[in-house]
Amino acid sequence: MDAGGPDGDLRELLKLYRDRDARDAKIRSLEQALAEAQRVTPGGSQEETGKLAVQVQQLQENVTAYSRKCDELRGVKDAHEATIKTLRSTLDDNFRSLGELQQSNAASEIVIQKAEQRNSTLAATVEKLRDQIATHETTVSELRAVIASMTAELAGSGGRPDQASLPTPLMSDNGSSSLDGDDGEGQGAMQARIADLSMQLQEAKSEVDSLHGQLTSHQDENVALQARIKELEDADHSERVRELEVECEDKTRELATSEARATALTAELDAVSGQIPRLKSAYNDKLEEAIGFAATVIDLKKRVEYAENQYGESVVRVAELSQQKEVLETEVKGKDIELERIRSALAAADNDRATLRTNAAEKTSRIAELEAAVSDLTVRFTLANEEKGTLSVALETTQGVLGNLNGKLREKTAELEANVSLKTALEAEMAEVREELSQMATLQEQVTNSEKLAAKLGAELTAAAQHANNVQTDLDTTRKKLAALEPLEKEVLELRTSATSTRAELETATAKLAKLQASWKELEGVRAQLVEAEQRASDLDTQLVAARSEALTTPTTRRLQVSVIFDQLVHEAQSRVTSALSHPISHRDCHFGWRSERFRPRVEAETPHLGD
Repeated sequence: MDAGGPDGDLRELLKLYRDRDARDAKIRSLEQALAEAQRVTPGGSQEETGKLAVQVQQLQENVTAYSRKCDELRGVKDAHEATIKTLRSTLDDNFRSLGELQQSNAASEIVIQKAEQRNSTLAATVEKLRDQIATHETTVSELRAVIASMTAELAGSGGRPDQASLPTPLMSDNGSSSLDGDDGEGQGAMQARIADLSMQLQEAKSEVDSLHGQLTSHQDENVALQARIKELEDADHSERVRELEVECEDKTRELATSEARATALTAELDAVSGQIPRLKSAYNDKLEEAIGFAATVIDLKKRVEYAENQYGESVVRVAELSQQKEVLETEVKGKDIELERIRSALAAADNDRATLRTNAAEKTSRIAELEAAVSDLTVRFTLANEEKGTLSVALETTQGVLGNLNGKLREKTAELEANVSLKTALEAEMAEVREELSQMATLQEQVTNSEKLAAKLGAELTAAAQHANNVQTDLDTTRKKLAALEPLEKEVLELRTSATSTRAELETATAKLAKLQASWKELEGVRAQLVEAEQRASDLDTQLVAARSEALTTPTTRRLQVSVIFDQLVHEAQSRVTSALSHPISHRDCHFGWRSERFRPRVEAETPHLGD
């Protein structure tokens, strides 16, 4: 992670907080030095005191600005958390949509499998149809055999037809069973056609059975028919043969009709099967598009996870900064308590100054009294020798008073050292207060109170400086003390320089935060892409539903194979029928066959030696 990212911004912000800690320490040292100067030298310079007060106030304002900046960063953190939650919810919705799309694809595959099963059923139906066509061909062949047998028997000795030569049943009862299949429109039409053809074949079976019964009757009446054989040959049997020939022609026409129906069914299968490659290609295209969409969603998920990781690191660092902020705010509160105690110490120092002024007034009065006494002694010089002892005693008393004043000065110095010890005790108390404070519910109110206390302290410091300006006693000592504060002035200048650099760093941090916001705008763009991908997934789902609807009513590519197989079977059936119709007729068939207009050319061609 580079320094220009959120991590670098947080590090710089942490550096700013550390700089603020250093400035707070310097503020405390300046305040202690000011308090010490005011305690030791009540007659301090108003200008230097005012500068120190202004510096203290500026540093307090910096602390307030840092607190406000922390609040702003906390608001930005909350906004980022809300954005991450929104992105995560959108991503979950997109993955649910992708799952639904995959389920829809699976359902489409199931529908295609069902369609292939239906095609298998249709193939079985075609096989049954081929068997029925073969049965029909067998029926035609049997009819021709019956005609040939009857012609041969009638042309021979007049015996009845052999029972073994009779045709077998054309179709069993199971042949008329309905075909298995689904309730689709195409297969329903197929079943209707096959049922019609089965009915026709059943009619042919009935006619063949009737013919078989007639042949049996002819065998039973063979004795009676011997006397009338010639009449039967000229009339009844010739008519019956013609009827059988007509029936054979009818069956042939029915076979042609069945072939035409099979051709129509094949054409229909070809038309339906022609749509299968197009639907398969469209399905493959949609499947590839769905796979590409899934890859895009996975890539977007990785990007969002990376952003979440970045955000998690930012949250950890913001939490650390928040803890540091709480510690700093606790320190500010402790500093406010310390300032309150310093104010109490200043009040005590003011009382000491008042006491010193009272003592100075008493000293001035005493000096005036002494001067009056000296004048009186000058006038009464002659009496001076007599009062010399008394004046010596008075002089010693005055020296004792001066000694008392020097003792008080030493006491003030001791009090200053005691104040240093008090500072250490105050720092220990600040540490205890820092450990005890754990709640920040009233943080803003405490900061406001701290600002008010700081302003009040500044006003009190200004009043103290004005009051110190009025004190004219011990001015030389105060100037020497203030000369010792020149290193502190240099530190103040360094603090001002540091504050300037801190402002520049804050501006840099603000710019980097703006970059961070731009990166979050980029995440918003990613979210827009997710929305677009979701819309695309919806469009794909609509197209898949349409494809599934087409798959429900359209057979798959296996129907094309079934159509080819059906064409081959129909071609074979046509070849068999053509071969059966073109088979040469024997001379026995020609005895009666010449009367049929259909067989006359063939008989004349094959038996030129026969005449009418």
